Amino acid sequence: MNIKNDFKFDDLVTGLRLSVVVGDKLDRLLIENIQGKCNNRDFWFTKEGEFDGTGSCVTEEVACAD
Repeated sequence: MNIKNDFKFDDLVTGLRLSVVVGDKLDRLLIENIQGKCNNRDFWFTKEGEFDGTGSCVTEEVACAD
């Protein structure tokens, strides 16, 4: 997956702030301010690296499978 260097996203559903940090040898996806009640969160990107949207599952009870 190719994520553009200027990607930033404040996710109001989960309380996550995501941003790309470009380094000299390695780049990283920084995730800050983790809070909220969300069972999962998907961030979708096109093959060209454009942000395409989000998806999530928000429930009070989580059914877990092994």
